[in-house]
Amino acid sequence: MSSPVSSTEPSGGRPGVVGVAGKCCAGKDLVTGWLLDHGWREINVDRIGHEALAAQHARVVATFGREIVGSGGTIDRRKLGAIVFGDADQLRRLEEIVHPWMRERVREEIDAWRAVAPADRAAGGERGLVINAALLFHMQLDRLCDAVILVRAPLWARVRRARSRDGLPFHRILQRLWVQRRLDTQAFASPADTITVENGRSPESLYAELGELPQLE
Repeated sequence: MSSPVSSTEPSGGRPGVVGVAGKCCAGKDLVTGWLLDHGWREINVDRIGHEALAAQHARVVATFGREIVGSGGTIDRRKLGAIVFGDADQLRRLEEIVHPWMRERVREEIDAWRAVAPADRAAGGERGLVINAALLFHMQLDRLCDAVILVRAPLWARVRRARSRDGLPFHRILQRLWVQRRLDTQAFASPADTITVENGRSPESLYAELGELPQLE
């Protein structure tokens, strides 16, 4: 496992690298979108996941079989997902292959960002770097952050959003919630400064709360 990136905050106390975490449909994308609109740059962990499958193609195929390879020669994520989701052992095998590669890629992007002089970043209107990752704590990406914004929302709101956004049946929603049941405990144990925001009402209420956070000024 890579060692944590040193946490060097810009002048004024604002964290340079912020992770965004939260349970299913809590509002991580809303928070990330607000940060992007206010001059932050995103590290797209989902994109890095695609890159990891390509980079670790041979290992993944050797582990899960040629049947996961699509007609174009790339790994079919749906076929792979059918194998690993719902089977904890298979999912762990996949994570052992791709997560170290993904953590190192995120680390490289952070290092490249920190290598640019703060004055030059500020001159370009860039305020910080945001990592939006559903598995932020599970992948230990929080250790690469100066601060983490933990987005919370009531259970009923998250279930309603999951039904509306993804059209998931209730048993699939409950399955996702069960997988994420330890997220708050993980956040409490994180070495990063954790900022909690609530997203139980309208997006405008969430944006107003974000706008009042002194850490993001």
